Formats: sequence, C-alpha cells, structure tokens
Amino acid sequence: MANNNGYGDGDDQLTTCTKLALDHIDIDLENVQGFDSNAFTMKLFDDNDDLIYFHVVFTGETPGRRGGGGKRYSFAEIVGKDKPEEVRMWKEMDEESENCTVENCIFCTGMWHPLSGGFCGYKRKKKNRR
Repeated sequence: MANNNGYGDGDDQLTTCTKLALDHIDIDLENVQGFDSNAFTMKLFDDNDDLIYFHVVFTGETPGRRGGGGKRYSFAEIVGKDKPEEVRMWKEMDEESENCTVENCIFCTGMWHPLSGGFCGYKRKKKNRR
C-alpha cells in the first residue's frame, strides 16, 4: 500500500521535518528522536502567503559524551509550498537555562519554542507582575 502523505520515503511530518533540520545544522548527533511538530499557514494574516510553516522539536545526543548529559533539544522552523522543504531557522534549547517556553507561539499549543523568538507566530511572553 502506497503512502500518500506527500513527505517522501514513507516518512510522516515529524520525521521529515527532523531529517531536514538535521541536514541543515552542522552538529553531529546520534540517537535522534522527533519530539513534536505542528503545521500551519499564515493565510489568516496574509492572503498572498502560500507557504505552509512547520515547527519541530527534536532531541539528539552528542557522540562521545559519557554518563548522559549529552542530550540536546532543538527547535526548527521549516517552510514549503506543499510539504516541508526549507529550514528557515534552528535553535538549540535547554530547559535548565530557561531559554525555552511553551507559551510564546500563537499556533503551537504546548510545544517548546525558543524564548527569544525568531519564528513565525512568535508572541512575546509577558513577565509576571507582582
């Protein structure tokens, strides 16, 4: 039975986006796993924007690091006309340094994004007032 998801090689959206992001970055990672992905369009804001935007979060380990601690979390924004095609941005994230949040994208609910933004759908996280 043929896979007609439009991504190629029988991969789903998460796997395709993770592979594209890995091809884009200049870091050698092993044990890579796609964690989460989302797709959306900007048609509501711009009728002329024909792109599909994909946000993906994935993890991987730096080869040669012993005793754990080598796990790295990454975010990428990928765009394409009909499927994921081009990486627009990539950022490494680290929960411990608090450079990521699940509260700053208007399109992705509950998905980790870089706190500093730089991606489509970014909304500045409001500071807590006392």
